[in-house]
Amino acid sequence: MPHIGAPQAPVVNIFHEQGPIAGQPCPEPPAPPESSPRETWAGRYEFLLSCLGYCVGLGNVWRFPYLCYRNGGGVFLIPYFIMLFLTGLPLFLMELSLGQYGAAGPITVWKCCPILRGVGVGMLIVSSLVSLYYNVIIAWAFYYLGSSFQSPLPWSCDAPRNAELCQVGVPGLGPGGQMLQGARGGSLGPSFACSRRGGGRWLGWGWGWAGRMMVMVTVMVTLLCCRTHRGAPPTPAPARLSGSKSGGDRSWDGAEPTGSSRWCWRLCERQRGGRGRCGGGEGALQQGDSWCQCCALHPVPLTCVPASPCLSEQVLGVTHSSGLGDPGPVQWPLALCLLAAWVVVFLCMLKGIRSSGKVVYFTATFPYLVILILIIRGATLNGSLNGVRFYLSSDWSKLQSAQVWSDAASQIFYSLGIGFGGLLSMASYNKFDNNVIRDTLVIAIGNCCTSFFTGFAIFSVLGHMALKKGVPVGSVADSGPGLAFVAYPEALSLLPGSPFWSILFFLMLFTLGVDTMFGNIEGITTAILDEFPALREWRRKALFLGALCISFYLLGLLLITQGGIFWFTLIDTYSTGFGLVIITLFMCLGISFCYGINQFCQDIRDMICQCPPWCSHMLGYFRVCWVFFTPCLLLFTLIYTFLEMYGVPLRYGSYTYPAWGTSLGICVGVLTCLQVPLWATVALCRESGTLSDRIQKATQPLNSWRAASGRDVSAEVINVPFTITLTSSDFTAQPDSNT
Repeated sequence: MPHIGAPQAPVVNIFHEQGPIAGQPCPEPPAPPESSPRETWAGRYEFLLSCLGYCVGLGNVWRFPYLCYRNGGGVFLIPYFIMLFLTGLPLFLMELSLGQYGAAGPITVWKCCPILRGVGVGMLIVSSLVSLYYNVIIAWAFYYLGSSFQSPLPWSCDAPRNAELCQVGVPGLGPGGQMLQGARGGSLGPSFACSRRGGGRWLGWGWGWAGRMMVMVTVMVTLLCCRTHRGAPPTPAPARLSGSKSGGDRSWDGAEPTGSSRWCWRLCERQRGGRGRCGGGEGALQQGDSWCQCCALHPVPLTCVPASPCLSEQVLGVTHSSGLGDPGPVQWPLALCLLAAWVVVFLCMLKGIRSSGKVVYFTATFPYLVILILIIRGATLNGSLNGVRFYLSSDWSKLQSAQVWSDAASQIFYSLGIGFGGLLSMASYNKFDNNVIRDTLVIAIGNCCTSFFTGFAIFSVLGHMALKKGVPVGSVADSGPGLAFVAYPEALSLLPGSPFWSILFFLMLFTLGVDTMFGNIEGITTAILDEFPALREWRRKALFLGALCISFYLLGLLLITQGGIFWFTLIDTYSTGFGLVIITLFMCLGISFCYGINQFCQDIRDMICQCPPWCSHMLGYFRVCWVFFTPCLLLFTLIYTFLEMYGVPLRYGSYTYPAWGTSLGICVGVLTCLQVPLWATVALCRESGTLSDRIQKATQPLNSWRAASGRDVSAEVINVPFTITLTSSDFTAQPDSNT
């Protein structure tokens, strides 16, 4: 014991909270107690199915098969899987690991590197924009699903209401001038049902005498228009033809005709096999010819109609809108379908992952059952091998095109759902010791294999339709909504028992879309609930989720007006364009160089308690990708996206977006990108010292980051009613003769 008059020795109170040690960041104040603990998945399979359902979406059905045949068939699989292993898998693992280790949503998880908090806010904005328009696609699927409960299908020539219209025009000719299979048993696509119905009893909702009058007026205007323009050419219209694009084709450079003349103009452009162009050959249009002369030089039968009339005329009502500035009224049948879609999402997400985790047992597995059934059914159809051969035909010269590699990178990027925040949010509900590397391989490779095998289900049926129509497979293949809501439904209408196949297909589209919506909404709600833990209380969470769904529904009404498809295309193009690539690039660079790639790999090892040897080898491979290959490929994708954006004007069909519309879309993408420098500035302003000191502090993890890592440290803390005070002599080793 020290002498009474001697200076006091330094003391250390090991249970008393001391001030911050010099050189270390100040600890955050203790967080307020949460009203409700954070949820966790009931089982590992719920997480796997939720992530798989989130990744396997509509793009696997309507985009990958189209990209495959457009970019060299089977050759496209080479750049596709290269991009998967160099970009897709590393980014997928990064998001899952970040969410699982931090046990937090897209915003709160950036306590590991506060200067990159804007990346999480950008993810929140992207998920909100995607949720806004993605549920509109589910509403379309609802609409078509309801119309499929009719025998025969409304877009089939077997429907009695379409018998007369199927026989109108040049006998034996169908869309584009191809031979028909007969008025009974053939299919002219959804066009005739739409023209005949005029918006009538497609979903069983009769519009009475008003609907019948609309049908009569539509048919009379169509007949009058095409009869007029088969004769001598009338007064030239404002739309003129400009220089040649390829061969003898001419593209329109003026405004699209409106009113009744629009019908004949569209018949002409469909007859010529292009959008807004007239073909060469005998009687080809010369410089200065108008669209009226197109009708005069090339008579078109009434059966020559737009390629997607049911989608564009009845479901969307786009023929009544001139563009972005003319949205028109809301399509109320679609409004009801959109409301039903949001009600389904609300009910399934009401209890968070506890409810959605049970729903995915059906919604994530049912599409695989339908795809398997469609593959087996397609293999029994005549002409199916032609479709499969067209799907997988190899063109090795395509590998020299940068477009092919860009398409492969973008398809991997978007199909895996990277950068949206959904993966990170779902992984945050995992147990801390979950093997995240194993889950990455299972989900990502399973998603890509699903895309590949879906192509067989699509092209086998399209090959059958092409054989029955006597046209090449390429003339019936399409991408996007044109495939899911035009080409494939028409092909299904040719099969025996077509209502059954149509119901299966659109029910599959519905489940695919709902699964993706679960991930998007989970990303939004997790981000907000982690920032405001008081909202986790059940009633508050229900009110918050209800307000969120109602807000999205009201905003989505713009997308189901008569001109809503133009806004839909604009948001779809720019919300997931360069902005998403930029925030993902910042995520990769921030984790690799700010947080530290060595520390991140160690975090993954800490989560996988018993790390198998193959996991250690995989981590070495991922380390190289995170530092070099993945950022370089993301930069390549970003540069090509900018070149394509400025080199190719945005179009929907023959409609070219005005400059103000394109500028608005760019602003949407810029809004996402601005979050990174904006929140980085906020993080720097919160620190003190010189600029270099502020940057150093803003890139260091907060003290609460380790506390949120998922470890249960509460059991290791012992609360005692006293303190123990140690002096300097307690830290001095005393000699012991026994040692």
